[in-house]
Amino acid sequence: MRLTEFTSADEQLALWKLISDAVWTSINAQRQKQLQQQQQAQSKKQAATATRKKPLTKAKPKPIKIPTPKPPPPQRKPAPKPSPNNKATPQQAHPPSTAQERWAQRNQINQQRKPIRPVPPL
Repeated sequence: MRLTEFTSADEQLALWKLISDAVWTSINAQRQKQLQQQQQAQSKKQAATATRKKPLTKAKPKPIKIPTPKPPPPQRKPAPKPSPNNKATPQQAHPPSTAQERWAQRNQINQQRKPIRPVPPL
């Protein structure tokens, strides 16, 4: 609604006052409602603290279990080295059957090799 629809200035001011009063009364009602809610919350909080007899205690933390490592499996003794006088039988010519024996054989071969020297840059 436009204020210029009214012909007289008195009617325009009366309408403006009516709108302004309605806005301020609703604002005041909202403020009163908020104050009441705050007071109720504070009274509940005070009542809760007053009825509490003993102070709150923190819960004790659970002890941490540290897993212990399992002992390594017993290592097998490496096979005795054949002497140069004894000739290898066909059974000994086969590669070792267990992973540990293969690993030991690889280590022996790697130790016999000479390290590779890096090539100097040009």
